[in-house]
Amino acid sequence: MGKRGLIVLLLLVVAACQQQAGPAPEAAFIGGQVGLQVEFQPDAPPKEVYDGGRFPFAVVVKLQNLGEFFVPKDKVKVTLSGIQAQEFGLTSTDLVRNPVDDLIARRKDPVGNVIESNPSFLEFRNLNRQQRITGSALVYPLRADVCYNYGTLATAKLCSRQSILNPAPGGICQINEEKPVANSGAPVQIVSLLESARAQDKIAFTFKMQHVGSGALYRRGSGCDKSQVVRVNEQRVFVSVREPQNVECVGLQGTARNEGEVTLFDGSNTVTCTVNLEQPGDFEFPLTIDLNYDYENTVTTSFVVKRSEQ
Repeated sequence: MGKRGLIVLLLLVVAACQQQAGPAPEAAFIGGQVGLQVEFQPDAPPKEVYDGGRFPFAVVVKLQNLGEFFVPKDKVKVTLSGIQAQEFGLTSTDLVRNPVDDLIARRKDPVGNVIESNPSFLEFRNLNRQQRITGSALVYPLRADVCYNYGTLATAKLCSRQSILNPAPGGICQINEEKPVANSGAPVQIVSLLESARAQDKIAFTFKMQHVGSGALYRRGSGCDKSQVVRVNEQRVFVSVREPQNVECVGLQGTARNEGEVTLFDGSNTVTCTVNLEQPGDFEFPLTIDLNYDYENTVTTSFVVKRSEQ
């Protein structure tokens, strides 16, 4: 066979393989490991201000939802620290604010295009150093702690066989294997999922959760409260196995069979669940898991107060 004929044959083989494989499945989520992105706006605070009550300025915190979980405005709290409120003509309550707008999640439109979220801006106004400083300049640190409720949605497919304990070879799916998991964009993810046969009418699955973000993880509804002596609010995730039905899980704190709280030790933990299949057969079926938690991101900067000439 000549060189030209060999090339034509290879092209035909590739085309045949592509037809057999079919189109690639569309990704369920955009993905990512970030919830809210937090930034100080440029020059807010300014790099330099002056004392004497003659130089009012503002601090502006930019929030943008880079994940796939909707965050209502009343579930977000931004707290400034690093300065004494009274020194700058404010009260302590002036340094804590909620955004004006809800933080909409990123999403896909019906044809798969990514629709980005709009940023929200929180403005802390009328900061003004009243008293004269000692010396020519004084550097102040400034920190914004942003606490918010967030969540992760994870999906996968599990396998049922007519004979769970001794399935025939070449079936529609395999039970005893690791399954791929799709996660929505969020700082806590399900990083592995293993299915196994348990009985003639039961399969089991074990999934591992991991904190993959750069912020701090807290129990949902805690408001990122750090005041507890034993830190009971830290590294807590509420887990809910939404489907399939007839699920019973171990490793969850609580009385429900399919939901409860989990503590992530060293940033991770595992849960094992059993599914009772009333009518086993050769088919795949969906698994949907919700994770919910409070999360805190922090951003820092500094500014200089200079002594004004009077």
